[in-house]
Amino acid sequence: MKKSKLIIIIFVVSSILLPKSGISQVRTNVEALLNFSREKAIEFNEKRAQAEEYARQNDIPIIFENDKGVFFELQYISEEGVPMYYKTDNRNAAKTVSTDKVYPGGGAGLSLDGTGITPREWDAGGI
Repeated sequence: MKKSKLIIIIFVVSSILLPKSGISQVRTNVEALLNFSREKAIEFNEKRAQAEEYARQNDIPIIFENDKGVFFELQYISEEGVPMYYKTDNRNAAKTVSTDKVYPGGGAGLSLDGTGITPREWDAGGI
């Protein structure tokens, strides 16, 4: 019983004294984060458009799949002039949940490839 009273007293005293001690909560600068996000989106879109133009002029693929089911997608051209691709090798995960059946050539006959789709993700946390 004495322990719980002591813990409660420490909690109450701390909650009163800490704000006055100069220790403050960190606040998120939402406006700065939104501005940063917009700037990065513009930068990405510009680099991506330049990369796609480079790909057309140099007859290189924008998106391709290798023989192991790994997809590559052109993102930008490096300062050295090298095409930089992102890759995904999540083919096995697609097979596990049978989403490979809706791909072009899949067994469902739907031929979905993601064109015109903006993906969203929710991991059950707060929105």
